[in-house]
Amino acid sequence: MKPRSGDGPAMDAAARPASKRAEQLAGKIEREIMRARWPIGELIGTEPELIERYGVSRGIFREAVRILEHHRVVKMRSGPGGGLVVSAPDATALIRAAMLYLDYEDVSVSNLLEARLSLELHAVERTVQKLDEAGVDRLRAALQAEETSTEPGHHSHDVHRVLAEMSGNPALALFIDVLVNLTEWRMGGAGGADHGAGDREAKVKESKQAHRAIVESIVAGDLALALHRTRRHIEAVHDYLVDAGPSVPRPAGGGAAAGRAHDQAEPPGIG
Repeated sequence: MKPRSGDGPAMDAAARPASKRAEQLAGKIEREIMRARWPIGELIGTEPELIERYGVSRGIFREAVRILEHHRVVKMRSGPGGGLVVSAPDATALIRAAMLYLDYEDVSVSNLLEARLSLELHAVERTVQKLDEAGVDRLRAALQAEETSTEPGHHSHDVHRVLAEMSGNPALALFIDVLVNLTEWRMGGAGGADHGAGDREAKVKESKQAHRAIVESIVAGDLALALHRTRRHIEAVHDYLVDAGPSVPRPAGGGAAAGRAHDQAEPPGIG
């Protein structure tokens, strides 16, 4: 029986080189944009111009554009003055992919919170060092949004994300966002018998108090206390997630040794 037109090894052999050329072209355009330092909104060229410039077929060029659009590197603008335009990358897909990968690898609660502790203590330290009035306003706005949330049982992590962004280190902010998203995912599944609705609401209240205490110490410029409160808060997240399971060592990590007298006076909170 003869294979249908377009089927079988002959088609695969023809398709693979074309796909490879499209990937190579996409990589070439990506590198050019990166070398140009991401001139967002800049027109790279029209389709006919770019096909001629790169010496490829229309099919290969359009496949390369699809790859670049998927990566949020460019977008094809139609109409007069249209063409391939540089766009701002979106980290959302990357964050989700990293979160799913870590969950697939079954990263332990201790490993997850150990990484969060190390990164977030560093983010808090950087934020305290460079805090200005705009930063104070941003932190207070994040707290206000959390306080006015009407979603029952919701653990807001936005304060953690804001602190990460305010560190001024985009790499640090990205990694913290991945770990915070995975923490939220794990908390969504931590609703066993020991975590009933009443207990969950109490923990949410503690979390809000802990966030406020951390922000207050940052605004006051008290680095040692801010690090101490952040450590206790993340340890509380760890305890919450392993409460119904086997005992797991608390996460290790750098931080302030000062402020231990506050241990009993301040609710560590979760979230």
